[in-house]
Amino acid sequence: MGSSPGTARLSKNESNAILEMLYRHCVQPEYTCRFRWQAGSVAFWDNRATMHYALDDYGDAPRYAHRVTLRGDAHSARRSRSL
Repeated sequence: MGSSPGTARLSKNESNAILEMLYRHCVQPEYTCRFRWQAGSVAFWDNRATMHYALDDYGDAPRYAHRVTLRGDAHSARRSRSL
């Protein structure tokens, strides 16, 4: 599970139950993406709206990651769209 401060106005047990349900929902296969790396591949995602889990499945090959933070409007689910 990720980290979350809880859900406003709910007891810790109620908040944990709701968050656990949401985490279970998010990891269903129809809501996940398994990226298949190939030479020259580039992947990017919006950490404000994405749960990310990197698998250690690239053997001895080097893995390079660069984090970029963009300035602009705060994330809003209403303005989000898929590319």
